[in-house]
Amino acid sequence: MPSLRRNPREGEGRFEPQRIPLFIPVEDNYRISPGVTIMNPSGYGASWGSAGIGFGLQERVRFRDEADGVFGLGFGLGNPQKNIGFQVGISLVDLDDPFRDGAINLKLHRRLPKDLSIAVGTQGATTWGNTDGGSSVYGVVTKRFVLKEDRTQPFSEISTSLGIGGGQFRSESDIDNGVESVGVFSSVSLRIVQPLSLITEWTGQDMTIGVSFVPFRRLPLAVVPAVTDITGSAGDGARFIFGIGYSFSF
Repeated sequence: MPSLRRNPREGEGRFEPQRIPLFIPVEDNYRISPGVTIMNPSGYGASWGSAGIGFGLQERVRFRDEADGVFGLGFGLGNPQKNIGFQVGISLVDLDDPFRDGAINLKLHRRLPKDLSIAVGTQGATTWGNTDGGSSVYGVVTKRFVLKEDRTQPFSEISTSLGIGGGQFRSESDIDNGVESVGVFSSVSLRIVQPLSLITEWTGQDMTIGVSFVPFRRLPLAVVPAVTDITGSAGDGARFIFGIGYSFSF
C-alpha cells in the first residue's frame, strides 16, 4: 500500500521541493490577417457584423504628374459560411471635394469547403460625378493552400485568386478603342511571416507587386505599399501606390 512518509528511509535522499517557473502563454494571433490582393477583388468579403474604412494614394495618375487619392468605407450583410454574404462599399475618388465623385460597389460572396471562396460583384454599380472607372462586373474564385498548420511559422500559406470581368478589367487598348471585351485578372499571395504577405497580381491591364502588412498585433490595421503598371502594357510607366485600411466589428 502506498503511504506518505515524513522522513526518508536509509539510502534515500531527502526530498527538496523544486521551484517551478510560472509559464504564461503568449497570444500569437493577430486580430486580422494581411490581405491576399491589392487592386483586384478576391473571393472573400465582409459579412454581418463587420465593416471597414480605408484610404488609398497614388503618387501620380496615368499620363499626368498629379497625385490622387481615394477614401472608401464598407460593411457586410449575411453569412457566407452558411448561405451568402453581401458586401456594400462606397468609394469617394476626389479628396479635394470628397462627395463630388464616387461609386457604390456591390459583392455577393460564398465560403466553400477546402478553403475555397467565390464572389460575383460590380465595381461602380452606381456612380456619380467623374470616376474614370465606369461600371465593371466580375466573377472571382480564391483558393488558400496551407503549407504549414502553424500560421506563426514563415511561409505558412499561399492564396491564389482568378477572375474575369468587363469594364476596368479589360486591356487598356480595348478600353481606348471602345471594345466591349472580357479581361482576365489574377493574384498570388505568399504569407512570408504571420503579419506580412507578398502579393503579385495581374489586373487585366498590367502587373502590380507589393506587400500587405499588419503592424500591430491587437489593432486591426493593414498597410499596403505597392508598385503598379510594372510591365508597361498600360499607362506611362511604373507608379507607387499606398493603401491603409482599418476593420472593426459591430
